[in-house]
Amino acid sequence: MTRFSTAITALLAFGIPLAGCTSTIPGHGTLAGAAGSGTASPTPSSEPTVTRPAGRERLSCGGGTVITSPGGPYCYLRPDGFQDVTAQVDVGTAVGGAGTHRTAVALANHDLILVVDFPLRTDSEQLSDAALVEQLNGVAAQFEAQGFVFDSTVPESVTVDGARGFRYHAKATNADYSSDLVFVFRGTNEIEINCQYATRKVDVDRGCANVLKSIQIRTEI
Repeated sequence: MTRFSTAITALLAFGIPLAGCTSTIPGHGTLAGAAGSGTASPTPSSEPTVTRPAGRERLSCGGGTVITSPGGPYCYLRPDGFQDVTAQVDVGTAVGGAGTHRTAVALANHDLILVVDFPLRTDSEQLSDAALVEQLNGVAAQFEAQGFVFDSTVPESVTVDGARGFRYHAKATNADYSSDLVFVFRGTNEIEINCQYATRKVDVDRGCANVLKSIQIRTEI
């Protein structure tokens, strides 16, 4: 079995600030962790609200090794070849905390998949795609000011477990890490899936696809 050091590092994690909810800014995750500072304010949007399907009432992951956090709103199957390293990963620089429930699976110290949920005080189902992307791009601008580069501020729209998602690609300019980040919105939950790679991009891409395919997200409104 592969041995991991305690310095398993996550490139970044953040939640968007909808009506005063938790947000984070990028940092290095270590076992100890270190709090940072900063704020992000919601930007009012004039976009029309929309009503979407209710989603998923309960979680029922099965057919493999299930990864979840007690009381968390999501579960997924551990990809083949990855190890559960949830206890070894922490997001070190955060505003208001680094998410409510965190899990992680890894191939190596810097090749991993981190999943984090952020509770929202606003029901995301009532917000348009444009309003959500506006919030995500606002926080992404803070990352860029700290040395993170995004390929584009126009994310790819994806569907994950029937819910809306937005995919970005980011790289740290002062480290050899890149991340494909998918932000999924269902009810009052935002789920971030951070597929980070340093040397094993192909394997992380495969694992990321498996997580996106198997993840279930409970609706909480």
